[in-house]
Amino acid sequence: MGTYGKKDGGQLTNIDHVLADPAFNGSMRAAANYFKGVHFMLSNKVPAAREYYPKMGVSRTGNTLDRSITSTAAGSTSPTAPSTK
Repeated sequence: MGTYGKKDGGQLTNIDHVLADPAFNGSMRAAANYFKGVHFMLSNKVPAAREYYPKMGVSRTGNTLDRSITSTAAGSTSPTAPSTK
């Protein structure tokens, strides 16, 4: 799925394939949702990014991930790791 950061066309196509194909296991689908969310977050498309995090089994409410989305949209260039609490 490439390195962290915005994705190019081919990488987004691969991520979309993983998300659409039920043959991929849950871990791969969670990773694809994470990378697509990060792509949108770093592209300053926060509403689109927020759609992908719940799909990987992470709750946004009050955790580090939600603050990361907010701070990245405000100008930070790197996402914060989600809280493990």
